Amino acid sequence: SQQLKSWFNRCILSDANEKVVLYDDEIITLSISSEYRFHQGRLSIYVANKTGAVLSNLLISIPTYPHLAIKIADYNNSIDSSNEIKVLVAVQALRPYDTYPNITVSFNIWKSPYSYTLDLPVVITNFFEAIAADKETYLTRWKSITGENLESQEIFNSNKPVTTELVNYIRSKVFTALHIGVAQNLDGETTATGSASYRTGSATADGNLIAVGVMMRLEGDVNQHRFRLTIRAKHALVVQGLRKLILGLLAKE
Repeated sequence: SQQLKSWFNRCILSDANEKVVLYDDEIITLSISSEYRFHQGRLSIYVANKTGAVLSNLLISIPTYPHLAIKIADYNNSIDSSNEIKVLVAVQALRPYDTYPNITVSFNIWKSPYSYTLDLPVVITNFFEAIAADKETYLTRWKSITGENLESQEIFNSNKPVTTELVNYIRSKVFTALHIGVAQNLDGETTATGSASYRTGSATADGNLIAVGVMMRLEGDVNQHRFRLTIRAKHALVVQGLRKLILGLLAKE
């Protein structure tokens, strides 16, 4: 739903350790705060019981994924009326991906079972390291990324009127939240250009941790309220992962 998407996007754009709502209804509120450094992240998932009864048999589960190592710490499986618990989750990126992991929260209240499955905002950009490149370096790197599926380009309608203010917001707030470093001396008033390195905890044969370079350019059309998005990366799934996120944040439904 639109509301779920709005909560999800709010989580993606949140600051480090800022507590934001992922889901809310008359029974529970699920909130999340997170902090990432390179290929590792720490999440706190808050489950608030809004009812007048005890919430019991709480079970929080996240499937196993080949691209992420996820460890949920022990937690209390019951929550008193109008109380909240915090569940700690450690995550580590192992390889590129372009999907969102799921989290399922199930429990009983007044003997009735409830279960919620949601997208967990552990997205590929959480593991980006921002790279601020000067114009020459950026263009050289851009030209060096060639190969099948290593570039994506498309034009999409913006979910807000395209203005210099919106593009400034993207260049500052959105790029910062997605750990994308702004390229120097490449942008006009309606373009946003930047690069990053996707960091993983997987090592190559020589023991170095695998990192994947990624670059993007967003060009706004203030008359048609559209953007042209071009992404290049050294791995196709990094291209698709970033593309999916940018469209989810900026594209009109």
